[in-house]
Amino acid sequence: MPNLHVHSPFSIFHSQLLHPCVNRIGSIGTILADCGVQEDQIVDFRQECQEQFGENAALNPSNLIDAKKIEIKTPHVSVSIAPEYSYLVETRRINGRKYLLIPLEDGVEFNGLAVDVKIEEEISN
Repeated sequence: MPNLHVHSPFSIFHSQLLHPCVNRIGSIGTILADCGVQEDQIVDFRQECQEQFGENAALNPSNLIDAKKIEIKTPHVSVSIAPEYSYLVETRRINGRKYLLIPLEDGVEFNGLAVDVKIEEEISN
């Protein structure tokens, strides 16, 4: 049985950041931490924001993210998702390795060509 760990940070980050009450530097740092951003990156973010805008600055979320799309990048792959479908994206740890999962239904295309995705083995939660 595979070792599964399910976490869906993408829609959480997007929805929390756009929430009007969550716009202070410290609050955004907390959201980043909840989504798994490394502590040193959060510290750098807070320091840069404090230097640029002041310690208690209110940041406009629309200046921080593109509300029209969510883009997930790794060193080798980039995936763009409409925000209303971000709930479909999951991260999982399977047998110790991290994966980004997007459920596949009908209508899958590869470089504009329709493809039928064949699954060799089904893993249940």
